[in-house]
Amino acid sequence: MVRILILAALIVAVIATVTAAILGPWGWWILAVIFILLLIVGIRDAVQPRHSILRNFPVLGHARYFLEEIRPEIQQYFIERNWDGKPFNRDQRSLIYSRAKGYKGDKAFGTELNVNEPGYEYFIQSIAPKAVPDLGHRVRLGGPDCTQPYDASLLNISAMSFGSLSKNAVLAMNKGAAQGGFAHDTGEGGLTKYHRAYNADLMWEFGSGYFGTRDKDGQFDPEKFREKSNLEQVKAITVKLSQGASPGWVVCCPVPRSRKKLPRPAAFRWGRPASPRPATPHSPPAGTDSLHRQVA
Repeated sequence: MVRILILAALIVAVIATVTAAILGPWGWWILAVIFILLLIVGIRDAVQPRHSILRNFPVLGHARYFLEEIRPEIQQYFIERNWDGKPFNRDQRSLIYSRAKGYKGDKAFGTELNVNEPGYEYFIQSIAPKAVPDLGHRVRLGGPDCTQPYDASLLNISAMSFGSLSKNAVLAMNKGAAQGGFAHDTGEGGLTKYHRAYNADLMWEFGSGYFGTRDKDGQFDPEKFREKSNLEQVKAITVKLSQGASPGWVVCCPVPRSRKKLPRPAAFRWGRPASPRPATPHSPPAGTDSLHRQVA
């Protein structure tokens, strides 16, 4: 019923404006052309079988899709408060943008948050504050039996492999880690010369494929491991026991997609596909203790 009323109203509007344009000033033709186009759109909407909203509400149904399209902008600019957004609200994003541009990142005169709300955590003044540690806020990696413990920063660069990034990306992150005094996790793709370019602290990671510490057959190579683990920049070693992000298929590197830059850090053999082996002597759970004792 609504569909018929909309089309009927458009037909009446077309007849009226065309009649006025013929009998009156030429400016009516502009309005007549607009109503003719709307009538064509309405007829198309009424006969198409794909969208029930457009079929039942010709022309008017397009307003729904338009509002749906601009919904994020309406939410961001008119509805969302400065502290509502997830995972980072507007206040946090503004702070990041300001600091990234080299501007002052402080926000004075209190807070917009309800700090008295139950569950809210904040720092308060102390009558007898402790001395500021010389190395800043750090976390000790290594127990009492560790001969070379490492005091890691609270924030570091997480595992991102060279193969999934690029030379320039790894160089940029390594330089930032060196300047900021925090650690750079190599990811399971191997320890490359680019990870060592700026002498940043490294957390060397290898996973079930042993990339960077594998022999020609894809098995764990103790000699390669000993050589790289004794590098001065390697402060900690991360052993990835399984492939969690993309199990079984994305991690495979088929022959046609192999690149010249991959084999050195990962120890690929040209002409053969490379992938984390499905079963090795170190496969968990039984082999985890064996691998731990071997790398230790």
